[in-house]
Amino acid sequence: MTDYETGVTVNVGIVNGGEARNTVSPCAEALVDLRYPEMEQGVAAQQKFEEIANSVYSYPIDSGEITTDRWINLHRPPKIPTVESDYLLEKARAIGRLLGQELGVTDSGGGTDGSLTQAAGLPTLDSLGVAGTGAHSNREEARVSSLVERAQLSAVLIRRLAAE
Repeated sequence: MTDYETGVTVNVGIVNGGEARNTVSPCAEALVDLRYPEMEQGVAAQQKFEEIANSVYSYPIDSGEITTDRWINLHRPPKIPTVESDYLLEKARAIGRLLGQELGVTDSGGGTDGSLTQAAGLPTLDSLGVAGTGAHSNREEARVSSLVERAQLSAVLIRRLAAE
C-alpha cells in the first residue's frame, strides 16, 4: 500500500503471535503506522485495510474458525502547511541562522503531534526539541548540547512573536 509518489506510507511496525515455533498460532496481531499527506488518502487506506481484514488468506477459509478483528483510527490528520505555519517556520529559520543554528526542513509524512494542533487552527512548528539521530527506534540518541541551542532559539522566537 505504500506509494512514495503520493506520499502514502504504511509500515507494519510490530507483529505478535503464536505460542511456539512448531504450532499453529491461535492469534496474531499487527500494529500498523499509516501516514498520508491528504485526509482522503487516509480514508482510502482505511477502506483498503477493511478489504484486507475481510479476506482471510488461510486454510480452511470456510471453516468458521478464523476471524479477523480490527481497530482502525485515523487519529492524526495530515499536517498541511498554512501561510501562518510557513511564517513561523521562516521566522524560526531566520533566528536559527542568527544564532548559528541551521534548521533543516523535512517531511514527517503527515503523522506528527503538531498535526493535532494545526488541525485545530493553531499554526504549529514541529521538531524544535532536542537534536539527535535514530528517531523512534532503539538507536535513538539525543545531542545534549542541542538542549541549550534549542532553548535559546525557542526563547528568542517566543519573545519576537510576543512583540508582534
